[in-house]
Amino acid sequence: MSRSTMHVSGDDRSATEVTQTRVLVVDDDPTVVDLASQYLEHDLVDVSITVETDPQAAIERIRTGAIDCVICDYSMPTVDGLDVLDVVEREAPGTAFVLFTGSPDEAVYDRIDDESVDRFIRKGEADAFGRLATAVEELR
Repeated sequence: MSRSTMHVSGDDRSATEVTQTRVLVVDDDPTVVDLASQYLEHDLVDVSITVETDPQAAIERIRTGAIDCVICDYSMPTVDGLDVLDVVEREAPGTAFVLFTGSPDEAVYDRIDDESVDRFIRKGEADAFGRLATAVEELR
């Protein structure tokens, strides 16, 4: 996973290099993106979190190439999470992808290519948001 580098200057005007992992959280439920963002910001250092509730807007962000890790819901109104994964694979290869879903539909598991999805986390699992933070940390 690539990372962005920022230079932070203190009062002594010396520059310190800080590397941030850029994470995009995509879910049509505003509560989920807010909770995910809060957990990630609390549990991880040196992360930059962007949230999108519109999967089309998320796809445009992915196309800019300024994302290191995508955490994406499966079931959304206009496209599903695996459609977003297709865009990541085509236009941002090397970007980590975490499928975060509450979908009970067994068909989603049949569509997952183990080589494409870096982590799969169910929303209903115990400590699901904590597991997201662990996944991002491991995928850095």
